[in-house]
Amino acid sequence: MSDSWYDDRPEPEQSISGVLRAASAPSTPGGRDRLPYRLLADGDLIPVYGPAFEDRLDQLVDQPIVLVGKLVDLSGEGFGPELWVGSFG
Repeated sequence: MSDSWYDDRPEPEQSISGVLRAASAPSTPGGRDRLPYRLLADGDLIPVYGPAFEDRLDQLVDQPIVLVGKLVDLSGEGFGPELWVGSFG
């Protein structure tokens, strides 16, 4: 991954397995309309942010997947935790 929005985050990169789900996320004033997926992992639905991968992830909805990324907690900004995708397999 070579995008500064991803690289500049201090959170450690990790692999998270689950089932990718489509999500209808309404556009918000803060621009958080790029969360079209949720990862169902260990009973939790984690919002997924990965604009560079949307075309490929669309094909994997409702399938098991391993996402490699950073679990970013944006609670301080009024959102919550979300998985920022660096790659997937």
